[in-house]
Amino acid sequence: MFAEQIKNGIIYGDQNFFVPPHLNFGAFVLEKILKHNDKVALINGETGVQITFREMVQKIVNIASALTDLGVEIGDVVAIASENRLEYFVSSIAVYCCGGISTFFNNAYTKNELTHAINISKPKFIFVSGEVFKKHRETLRNIDFIKKFILYDEMVTSNDCIHYRELAERYVDVNTYKSVDYKGTTGSAKGAKITHLNLIVACQQPQCPHIKHLLQAYGITEATGAVTREMETAPKEGSVGPVVPGIIIKVVDPETNKILGVGEPGEVRISGPAVFDGYIGKDKKDDFDEEGFYKTGDIAYYDKDGYFYIVDRIKEIIKYKAWQVPPSELEGLLLQHPSIKEAGVTGTPDLLAGELPTAFVVKQQDAKVTEQEIIDYISDKVAPWKKLRGGVIFVDEVPKTPSGKILRRKLKALLQSVQKIPASKL
Repeated sequence: MFAEQIKNGIIYGDQNFFVPPHLNFGAFVLEKILKHNDKVALINGETGVQITFREMVQKIVNIASALTDLGVEIGDVVAIASENRLEYFVSSIAVYCCGGISTFFNNAYTKNELTHAINISKPKFIFVSGEVFKKHRETLRNIDFIKKFILYDEMVTSNDCIHYRELAERYVDVNTYKSVDYKGTTGSAKGAKITHLNLIVACQQPQCPHIKHLLQAYGITEATGAVTREMETAPKEGSVGPVVPGIIIKVVDPETNKILGVGEPGEVRISGPAVFDGYIGKDKKDDFDEEGFYKTGDIAYYDKDGYFYIVDRIKEIIKYKAWQVPPSELEGLLLQHPSIKEAGVTGTPDLLAGELPTAFVVKQQDAKVTEQEIIDYISDKVAPWKKLRGGVIFVDEVPKTPSGKILRRKLKALLQSVQKIPASKL
């Protein structure tokens, strides 16, 4: 099976899927959900309010038509800034239907984060919840290219605002409404341009409706979701599965661009109809290689069956002399120690060796473990170049994102603050 997928070292996911002639993701979604009629589509977990698929389609069509009447044209950017709620999905699909470009702003953004995201995508209209509007009212109103705010919640407004309810309650015949034929993009706050075709292809990738076991996958925004995914029928421990439909992968040496084979770790580069169209305001040559493959920056390898295993990030790899040390490998070993609660690893700059692997450790409550004990523990389990030659630094917490990802740039800053820059330990 895998032998049929690989050609000249490049692994091909299934490329046979349906692409509608209109190429409008909104219309594609409407066609799918109309089949479910009066079944419940979404439930607000906090209030218990429900919406059926039929009701959802009606609201989408009503809002899409209203957006067109408000002046949304093909290629106009429409943002959504809100916490999760029923209106969120409806609004985004309505934007696609009328030919607009959707972009999404996190409701937890600070003033600077929101301003940065808005200046990248430059939306002309914004769907916004009452919570976000109250928090960022002045910031939003100081941006002159925003024409109208569409408020999800009932609140006192001015001429630049309109209530979502007014758009959702106007009636448009679902049977006669026609979405715009479109080949444009959606968007994200980081500026990744996701096309309608990307979304259509991603929605046809296999799902796991009767999942019984914990499965792993590897995905990124730039691939419109999954790149590889384990399937229920044949999972492998430690693997993130084989390539998904719509994706083409090659694993290369990031310095020489040589295509690597089975069991050889290298940078994952991806192509195919599910892969995005580049970043807003950036030359594609910065992020794509000469063959049009997106350079993910992730290090991985695949086995003889085509199953992938993620190793680390290129930018996070510690360079000790000529050797590469994946921080995640050391972190995984550290977390197996009974006295360690959290761990993060980075490289301490060294004139002779380049970088020395250094661990930041949070002890378990009442643990008495010492720095040398941890260094010795790791030394017994790894190759010589992976030893913790930069030492161990005990901290109260390892800096992480809300999703639990280690903030390595903050580990670098911590190195400077504790002034633990040892002499070279070759």
